[in-house]
Amino acid sequence: MSTDKNKKTELRIRVEEFITRMGLNNSQFSISIGCHPTYVGSIDENMKTDTIKTINRIYPDLSIEWLLLGTGSMLKSDEGVTAVGDAANAQHGDGNTYHNGADAATIDRLIGEMAEQRKQYSQQIDRLLTLLERRP
Repeated sequence: MSTDKNKKTELRIRVEEFITRMGLNNSQFSISIGCHPTYVGSIDENMKTDTIKTINRIYPDLSIEWLLLGTGSMLKSDEGVTAVGDAANAQHGDGNTYHNGADAATIDRLIGEMAEQRKQYSQQIDRLLTLLERRP
């Protein structure tokens, strides 16, 4: 089965929705989280845990659950939760001025849920491919 590297994944689409909502472009967002300016274009469903944690520190109002799973509201403030800090004041690279968003346990739980979803999707695809191969 071939994959299309240019195909936008659900995770990448959600990242781009957030970028648009924040009034940024893909390069600005990528640089703000310490990545190459073209990083957003390469996002697939396997975003590194460290990158997720950095996004959470830089953009504390972003719901990590929404980002990873697509459930709930994009912003915590939309859910009536007040997040401390803002991305414009967050400094990257010096270890200072980061604000707390979701805790590490929540991020780890969500990453685990995302991995389980991906496993289930993979199993479903395998079953479908097996059925298609059996067709005359």
